[in-house]
Amino acid sequence: GSMPVVWPTLLDLSRDECKRILRKLELEAYAGVISALRAQGDLTKEKKDLLGELSKVLSISTERHRAEVRRAVNDERLTTIAHNMSGPNSSSEWSIEGRRLV
Repeated sequence: GSMPVVWPTLLDLSRDECKRILRKLELEAYAGVISALRAQGDLTKEKKDLLGELSKVLSISTERHRAEVRRAVNDERLTTIAHNMSGPNSSSEWSIEGRRLV
């Protein structure tokens, strides 16, 4: 019997290359969620809990978490969207989160 066709085919990637790409995907995913949550407005307890779970699953360090939060807090586009969607003063909890020592 011939081998079944695997689709899509597997690429010729080393384990190290796979690790590097996976890491990039994890970091991009976390950054994307942070951006979306910041654009929504306030950092609620539910969002904090979600980010806690997500950082475990995606292997995000506390340092990386804080850096991403600070990036989102300083992003004019995200701040503008948050302001228009949920009013002013939605950044105080985010700012605290970006400085929080764990």
